[in-house]
Amino acid sequence: MPTYEIAAPDGNKYRIEGPPGATDDQVRAEVLKQHPTAGTAKAAAPKPDSALTKVGKEALGGLEAAASTATGIAGGLGGGLTYLGTLAASGGDTEAAKAVQEDTQKALTYQPKTQAGKADVAAVGNIANAAIERPTEAAGDLARRGVQAVGGSAEAAGVAGAAVKTGLQALPYVAGYRGAGAAARGAETAAGAAETAGEAAARAHVTRTTSLDWNSVPPAIKRTLSGMAARGEDLGRLDPKAIERVARAQSLDVPVPITRGQATRDLANITEEEQLRRSNVGGPLRAKMSEQDTALHRNLAAVREQVAPGSKVTSSADAGLPVQTAARRKLQVMKGQSTRLYEEARKAGDLEAPVSTDPIMTWLQDPANKANAGWVEQRLRAYDAHPGGKPQPGQPTTAPILTINNLERVRQELNAATQEGGTKGHYAGQAKAVLDQLLDNSGGDAYKKARASWREWNQEFGRQRAIRDLTSEKAGMTDRRIALEGTTDYVLKSSRESLEEIKATLTKGGTEKTRARGEKAWRDLQAGVVQKLREEAAGKRAIRNEADAEQFNASFLDRFHELDRSGKLEVLFGDKAAAKLRKFADTVHDVRTTPADRVAGPNTATRLAALMETFAHSTGLSFVARGVRKVGEKIHEGVREEELARNPLEDAAATGARADRAEARGARAGRLTRTLKERYGAGSVVQSTQDQQ
Repeated sequence: MPTYEIAAPDGNKYRIEGPPGATDDQVRAEVLKQHPTAGTAKAAAPKPDSALTKVGKEALGGLEAAASTATGIAGGLGGGLTYLGTLAASGGDTEAAKAVQEDTQKALTYQPKTQAGKADVAAVGNIANAAIERPTEAAGDLARRGVQAVGGSAEAAGVAGAAVKTGLQALPYVAGYRGAGAAARGAETAAGAAETAGEAAARAHVTRTTSLDWNSVPPAIKRTLSGMAARGEDLGRLDPKAIERVARAQSLDVPVPITRGQATRDLANITEEEQLRRSNVGGPLRAKMSEQDTALHRNLAAVREQVAPGSKVTSSADAGLPVQTAARRKLQVMKGQSTRLYEEARKAGDLEAPVSTDPIMTWLQDPANKANAGWVEQRLRAYDAHPGGKPQPGQPTTAPILTINNLERVRQELNAATQEGGTKGHYAGQAKAVLDQLLDNSGGDAYKKARASWREWNQEFGRQRAIRDLTSEKAGMTDRRIALEGTTDYVLKSSRESLEEIKATLTKGGTEKTRARGEKAWRDLQAGVVQKLREEAAGKRAIRNEADAEQFNASFLDRFHELDRSGKLEVLFGDKAAAKLRKFADTVHDVRTTPADRVAGPNTATRLAALMETFAHSTGLSFVARGVRKVGEKIHEGVREEELARNPLEDAAATGARADRAEARGARAGRLTRTLKERYGAGSVVQSTQDQQ
């Protein structure tokens, strides 16, 4: 196909492929179809600024820079004070203090509107930052170490270092430094290769030490491990099993948060978490458990939506009506079809065809059979169409000859006798089997077709106990053999073979309408089983957690393992959903079970504090109660409640985030070098570097 080139109204030339002999108008139309903006006329080039205009813009830029610098003085002072105040109030949280400082400075400092003003402010800020950032950071670090050297606490040392550093760094902020974003982008570019190498190292470590497939690891965990490797941190210090547990919990449809003890299964951590949850300072751990409850229930809801989309079942009891209704409707349809075929066979005269009963009489020659089922011969002779015939060779008497219709009546009598049980029922069953084989091979085509239809529904609804129970009533009563609300429980207690029979009855055979109804009923049954698992997890009393959401308990695992061990999980949900449920169950095991021989928890302090507080309230000494509560909280301040609420990978991610911020701050000098080189040339860069030194 030839290529055409044509100029468009927007001033650009376009090359496109087209049919041979295309006209300019056809090519232009195709260009406009592929590039709608090509039809827009090119805007006139802006006129260059006059000398007077340039002077005016430079002057305005200088005024804006001066305004930014002047307001930056107040912003820097206010920011520094709020930094120190937040640092003290938060107990040394430098990240929170830094955020408050930057917000304060931004609110108090004038931001230039013109390009010239922005450029001047950036240049002044970069120069001031390079001259002051590193020396003040070193001074702050020196102050921090000095306080620690004389026995000061880590918190006091942090505040002292921050005070020195904040005061000395006021100048860069006053000058309006705003280059951190650009510096961070430069740092990202420089770190690109390191990140790639870190990812390769993390992939190799995960593949070597865990059972995880790297491609299935959640992106956040990939970033954390890759960042650790890129920074040269030892990935071997992370427990491989902890990595697997956290990755598994985070890769579910609804990620499940996981604590340190749950990730490591460390007995000491687990005990510590148990004790902290009982105290006033255990809020982070209790909050995480509430989040887990919600996430676990939502995961089961996701499985239900996957296997039974559109089902309206809201409880396990709701599945009984659609399942029994669909099965009974199929039974009615198949019996009706068999009845019609028998009527056609009757009209064709097939039911009056004579049949010799030689096979049954031969069976009766056995002494045991004759002794226990002799009455069968009497019934056959009662229906004999040709009595008194001559004996056949090898037989003491002539075998009775019955019509197919009368043989069917004898079969009904044999079937009734089997219901009596005992010796009579046993031999009646054997005689019925011989008679069935005789009937299967008798009659014309019309009867054989009717007989096959009857045999099909009888095999499904009369000889499969689970199906018979779901489609029949109690003997001599109108009550259903299986109550509607107990259908799901009955199905779950049935064998795997019975479950497969139930599935086949609902989803195979019958007519198109019975299959459609049965498939919907099967989805409702699947939804009912998932609801049963949720009900097991919530417990009989369905106690709600602090967030007023349903709790998710380890009792879920009892029912799940029962289904899994028996192989019914795949029958119910298919291989894919069964694998997802196994993965989910592993996470439930991680976050809702503890080792049987966990360390005994020293909860004396917690109970003593609670006892003292109760006593204080009962005696009216409310101020004592408040004091006791404060003391109790103070006792646990040193306990790692927030640390325990974070798993090892969350710790690693936080460490990586702090390292990235430090790297961004360190990149500011590079930003200064590039800016000065672009504006003033290489000589200025050298001079500026000497000034810094």
